[in-house]
Amino acid sequence: MYRNKNTALIMILCFLLFVFLVVLIFRHITVYFVYSSGIGPLLFIGVLVTAIVMLFFKGYK
Repeated sequence: MYRNKNTALIMILCFLLFVFLVVLIFRHITVYFVYSSGIGPLLFIGVLVTAIVMLFFKGYK
């Protein structure tokens, strides 16, 4: 079984995403998440998730 070479980087990005989401939840604890926080945090989350997925699949080659 092959080991993913990017495991450490993926774990760091997952931890950063988790911390960012927790901070965002405590700062904007409203029902209307998109309207209260704007599009910036949503783009940041999208970039982190994309980087995690790309590194995950790139590590298996």
